[in-house]
Amino acid sequence: MKKEIKSIVLLSSGQPSTNPRLVKEAICLFKAGYNVTVLYSFWTSWADQPDIELKKENAGINWIRVGGHPKEERSSYLLSRFLFKLFKSLIPVWSAGYFKKNAVNRTSYALFKKANSVKADLYIAHSLGALPAAIHAAKKNRAKAGIDFEDHYSGQWELNTKDYNLYKWIEDKYIPDISFCTAASPLIAEKYKEDYPFLSPVIIHNVFSKVYLQPKIAAYKKDTLKLFWFSQTVGRGRGLEELFMALAKLDNNISVTILGYCDSRVKNEFLQYAKECAIAEGQILFIDPISPDLIFSIAAQHHIGLALESEKTINREICLTNKIFTYLLSGLAIIATDTLAQKQFIDAYPEIGCYYSKGSVVDLAELILKYQNNPELLQKHRLITLKLANEVMNWEEEQKKYLVLIGQNII
Repeated sequence: MKKEIKSIVLLSSGQPSTNPRLVKEAICLFKAGYNVTVLYSFWTSWADQPDIELKKENAGINWIRVGGHPKEERSSYLLSRFLFKLFKSLIPVWSAGYFKKNAVNRTSYALFKKANSVKADLYIAHSLGALPAAIHAAKKNRAKAGIDFEDHYSGQWELNTKDYNLYKWIEDKYIPDISFCTAASPLIAEKYKEDYPFLSPVIIHNVFSKVYLQPKIAAYKKDTLKLFWFSQTVGRGRGLEELFMALAKLDNNISVTILGYCDSRVKNEFLQYAKECAIAEGQILFIDPISPDLIFSIAAQHHIGLALESEKTINREICLTNKIFTYLLSGLAIIATDTLAQKQFIDAYPEIGCYYSKGSVVDLAELILKYQNNPELLQKHRLITLKLANEVMNWEEEQKKYLVLIGQNII
């Protein structure tokens, strides 16, 4: 008798190319023999072309965009924006659950409608805005639902703000209905366990495949010390201002590459700020967003990876971003701010880098100088990051836990 192939739907409020965690899990599940559908939403135009390439390379997965597109599906896109604003505006007047569950982000309603029409054995939300859709679809189709806590969702907002109250309501309303959950860091898992004692989050780190392990790393022989920072969006309040102030205290034999979407106004503001800090022209290099697969080889052309988390929210304190794990595979020593999660991680693996007190320009400058004056220490830390990525912190190892969890929860 032919074995039934189980179906899984992953739901996200963002695009595949902006969410490597979602993509890794979708591909992993497909290769494990499941029918996989990904419901996703337009988020940013720079990700359109990488999405096309990604979907072409993984054509066996059913990729479905909901909520339209500002150019390709303009009417649906405008409708989703209108409904989103409408739902948000009605909450203060009529605090009904129907409006709240569709007011988390632009495509919550579109995800809800589409998920109900896709029959599956398991629904997994990859954002809080997708959780109500996953729960409702699972109930309709007599299936199970789970969520990946990529962040501490309500912890992204200050306490008792409108957004915090909305996110907390969604968590309180729908988390009791999930069958399982994963978390992107130990502290996110602990916080959700504290808030909801019945949960047993499985930690799945934001690691990447060993195929991206860089075989050759750029040597440093007291020439230009190269620093690297990346994010989807480049903006203020991300630690770059204090980095520029730190560089002003050092010699100009240090360069910084900043990779991510940065509009011309913000870029000019940063360049002007760098000039005011007496940073030499050419020390700061901006690179536009690229396919996530290419970041590793670009990062490997540098010596130090920067994880300068500085936002004062619960989530930023307890999350471990893609940066850390990208730097490991790229063979970079790591300089990080002392958020609770980053401090915990580097304390566990002290020979991959260093951390400093958030906001301390002097401490940051001293760490950069420490590596600049000690090429042997820098090389030691870089080789250890590669070793850690090759042996422990990689997707080949991490996905084993994930597949066991899915197998236990698939109906």
